[in-house]
Amino acid sequence: MRMLPSRYLNPRPAQIKRQVAALRHVSAPLKGLSLSSKLTPGDPLSAVVLDNWVIEPNRIVSRPGTELALTHGTAPIETLVPFYGSPNKIAAATGGALVLLDNTVISSGWLGNDWSWTSFSNLSATKYTVMVNGSAGVVSWDGTTTTVETVTAPVGEAWIVPANFDKVLSHMNRLWFADASNLAVYYLPIQSKSGTLKFIPLNAVFKRGGSIRALYTWTLDGGFGMEDQLVIFSTNGEAVVYRGLDPDTDFSLVGIYRFDSPMSKHSVVNWGGDLYCLISTGLVPMSTLMRAESEQLGKSDRDVFTAFQEVSAIRRDAPGWMVINNPGGGSLICNMPQGGINTYKQMVRFMPNPVWASWSNLPARCWGWVNDRLFFGSDNGKVYEMSADFLNDDGQPIKIDVQAAWSNYGTPANKLFKMILPYVESDGVPMPFIDMKVDYDLSPPFNQPDVSAGGAGGGTWDVAPWDTSDWGLSLIPYQNWSGVGVLGRVGAPRLVALVKDCQFTLNGWDVLYETGSVFG
Repeated sequence: MRMLPSRYLNPRPAQIKRQVAALRHVSAPLKGLSLSSKLTPGDPLSAVVLDNWVIEPNRIVSRPGTELALTHGTAPIETLVPFYGSPNKIAAATGGALVLLDNTVISSGWLGNDWSWTSFSNLSATKYTVMVNGSAGVVSWDGTTTTVETVTAPVGEAWIVPANFDKVLSHMNRLWFADASNLAVYYLPIQSKSGTLKFIPLNAVFKRGGSIRALYTWTLDGGFGMEDQLVIFSTNGEAVVYRGLDPDTDFSLVGIYRFDSPMSKHSVVNWGGDLYCLISTGLVPMSTLMRAESEQLGKSDRDVFTAFQEVSAIRRDAPGWMVINNPGGGSLICNMPQGGINTYKQMVRFMPNPVWASWSNLPARCWGWVNDRLFFGSDNGKVYEMSADFLNDDGQPIKIDVQAAWSNYGTPANKLFKMILPYVESDGVPMPFIDMKVDYDLSPPFNQPDVSAGGAGGGTWDVAPWDTSDWGLSLIPYQNWSGVGVLGRVGAPRLVALVKDCQFTLNGWDVLYETGSVFG
């Protein structure tokens, strides 16, 4: 039989196609936290875990640290009351006393510590903080001493008990009050912190009944002026809005709106030209609630509502619910109790572009802001200051954790994720733990990172000797490949670090992987 040459039909030798690894860049989650993408591929600029970070326009940075500012006994710090006079001060309400940060006791013997406060100035040149706590009556603080003001009910109205007032608001140069028993608000004469009250009954307005949950001024023009409106929230999910300068002559009812009530009397805040309410499903603009369009919230707000809903469902009546405007950080901080002593969580909305992150490991029962400084009080008699100048949590490392949104990297086939290169910048020695999570696994990494500590050098400004101390170190990029070696259809890089005495920023990751078949 005649034999043909071995290459007669195939002139060239057959070659097996070689598998080539692919490289994909994953950006830092500049669009913030997206809990709605936990079990599905999501926006590549979002994250399913984003804890203890600050979101900047082109990177994410470890959150500010904390430093102990006051220790006063062991009773909870229930309120931080500021005085915006000269000089500005802040007092901690604990154990029936009001205590300054230098441990000076302003006054004591109060039966409650959950104060509602407002800044107020009458016809004199003196500025005051006027406050109520549900048992003390109307109390004014001039920065030095506290005084129980003489506030009386109208003749024949014995049901009005000024000692029971637990909410106060300065609106249009008047002091307004509410209590936890009646559907009514009370007010004093213009520019007066004492005198005989007048009242507006709200029984006919609030059809669902209940009592007053919160009072707040809605500054529609972004600043106090003629456009200010009085908003009154009930405990049963209604809000009434009044417009006008004088309740005796020109007050008019703007409207009555129904939605979830604020979580506490401390859960309403102004930002820009809108009023934000912390309700059971998140931080919602009043303008959106008025249109009954909570389902039309911005995507970033919808993406995190489960973080609020899961907590409010079981801890709605727990102390610690509040929202505070942090002007220095350009953010609104929503405080939520988690159960247990000093166990709280913060959901942080960075403004004006609404992006979210979570903060943890902060024993923050209440918050206060004064002199461009942010403070929080704990359940065991301590007050801490939070600042970007502090690079640890009162001497302990800050644990940062981020996991990018899930991605199938262009194909539903299995992939072997081989290596990850994080783009990290730090002025210390970063030692993060890098992992690749696959197939919707959100469990934290089993291995914990070493502490990313500050490097040598860097004297404290205005403290260290000039011309002899070392200059502070600048941010240096660190780009080291880490092997991962995991198989999955979808993946997401994860970074966990313990940061102490240094800055830590993340700009993104490079992911090296090989694509296999659908079945392996």
